[in-house]
Amino acid sequence: MWAALIAAAGLGGGAAYANYVWHDIEAQLPESVDEVMTFTRQQTMTVTAADGTVIQEIGPVTHEELDIAEIPNLVVQAFIASEDRRFLKHEGVDYQGIVRASLTNLRSGRIVEGGSTLTQQLSRIVYLNNDQDLWRKLKEIRLAQKVEDEFD
Repeated sequence: MWAALIAAAGLGGGAAYANYVWHDIEAQLPESVDEVMTFTRQQTMTVTAADGTVIQEIGPVTHEELDIAEIPNLVVQAFIASEDRRFLKHEGVDYQGIVRASLTNLRSGRIVEGGSTLTQQLSRIVYLNNDQDLWRKLKEIRLAQKVEDEFD
């Protein structure tokens, strides 16, 4: 009897805390995610090979906006295949990918794989920073859900 009461209290307290955290995160995020449609990256982006060799530097002076129709479908498919294979099977957050990446990173003892979807990456670039902590990841997850809800 007491064990059931303690378990119920623990579950209730955990649920209340999770609800508090979720609302706290929600309060720190923008109401609208419309900025993803007009965002322009201001800083230079450096593309490097696995050995650190600089392949290309891309910045505000070197980029050109394209309409999605101008990008060959094969390029779109290749991008999705390399960055987010399950892109069409999730709604902004791939929990299977997060678990897979977490297990891989735990086994290796360092971060070697990311579990972020394309939508999460876009949300992080437009609205967040590159901190590698749980709070940033939770904000990224919620923003990705908002982006998918808005533009799906």
